[in-house]
Amino acid sequence: LWDRASVEASSPLAKARFHDLCFEGRWGSVGDHARLAGEAYLELADELVPNETSDQRQAVRALRQCEALRRARVLARLTGQADLGQRAAKAIIGAIGDALGAETLDFGRAVVLVEAANEEKLDAPEIDELLTRLRGENRGVFFTERVIRLQLRRAADDAAREKLQRELVEAWMREAERSNPAHRTSNLTVAAVRARDFGFNDLLAHLTAQLQQTKLEDHGLVEHKVALRINAGEAEAYVQRFLKQPSWREALLLLCLLYTSPSPRDR
Repeated sequence: LWDRASVEASSPLAKARFHDLCFEGRWGSVGDHARLAGEAYLELADELVPNETSDQRQAVRALRQCEALRRARVLARLTGQADLGQRAAKAIIGAIGDALGAETLDFGRAVVLVEAANEEKLDAPEIDELLTRLRGENRGVFFTERVIRLQLRRAADDAAREKLQRELVEAWMREAERSNPAHRTSNLTVAAVRARDFGFNDLLAHLTAQLQQTKLEDHGLVEHKVALRINAGEAEAYVQRFLKQPSWREALLLLCLLYTSPSPRDR
């Protein structure tokens, strides 16, 4: 049934799904189904170029385009079809080039395309150029961390990797400096965790000192002191209830019963 459906399908999406289904189910000629599914995925990716005005729809199209391109690569790899794999790789790099050449950079599409290129271990100057451009965008520390993480996967050597790691810690430190007191401690903590994970003892010592200097007043908290008068006789009587038990087991059981009873009088 699915084998016949794959032949009858005309739209790229339907062809890709039906042939992929036949490939996974091992129905018909598996190699042919993989090739035809991969070609249909590439055709589908061409249809999913950015042309929506809605940001939400644009994001969905970007994800679907990357999924189609990566699936074409996977099918090529699983069946040893180098030509299909090269076409899919070329399509991914081409989409990255299109993102670079766009009048307005689509950040979501750019990030998922670079992630696809990294996952497929592709290498092209367009990838690093796009990452450099993304690093120049001021879109918050979480976006910066995501871009640096992508750059770390492409670092050429230990020196480049260490430089990027230090920049990531410093990004969180800068975020802490411009944060309100309520968020400053949280951002300093993240920076300290990154410094510890990367082995930057100098930055970790500096951040630890900053965290230790944090006061309650820095969070806008106010300390209140309240004096409570405790009746010594009642306190002693309460303790004696436990001390008079035959063993610690009975004392513990009494304590549990006192604080699990639904009756306020029993408590």
